[in-house]
Order: sequence, then structure tokens, then C-alpha cells
Amino acid sequence: MNHSDHPRASIAANVKRLSLRNETISFLVLHPLICEDGDLVYLLIRYIDFDSGQAEGDHLHLFLDEALADAEHEFGVQRSDWFELTALQAQRIDRSIGS
Repeated sequence: MNHSDHPRASIAANVKRLSLRNETISFLVLHPLICEDGDLVYLLIRYIDFDSGQAEGDHLHLFLDEALADAEHEFGVQRSDWFELTALQAQRIDRSIGS
């Protein structure tokens, strides 16, 4: 997946490296959000269990490269590890953000 074109779809990756601070995190989602001015920001969501929707927390990044670098540094996720979520999975995230 070419990340330089600023995807408007949610992408996800399995965590590759655990740390004492993040030992329960197993899955990451990078969810783009459209600002009022049309720019994109990226919400990096940390999941304990994605299938059950159990999130540990999130962090907002202004730039895609910043979010990808954060995921690589904290969790060992390489750019090639990311994959696009299905539309149904992405809708579930949209609903959980809105609640």
C-alpha cells in the first residue's frame, strides 16, 4: 500500500513488538478524519482486542508520516505491515468514534 497518497481508508496492523508500557496492545488502526477545511488528520487507535472493540486508547496525528513513524517506534510496525480494513470494520470504528 502506498501511504504517500494519504489514504482516506482506515488501515490496520498487528503489533510486532510489546513493551512494558504497551504490553496489552495487540492491534493498531490508523483512521483518517476529515477536518472542516478538508485536510486529513490521523487517529492512531490502540486495541487490546480489535474483534471485541476493546480499545486501550488513541492518539491524534496531524501527518500520516508522523503516525506511521510512531507506530514503528512504539510497536515495531513497519510500513509494509499495514493493510486496509474492510468497509464494515471501518464503519464500526466510525460509530465508536461518534459515541
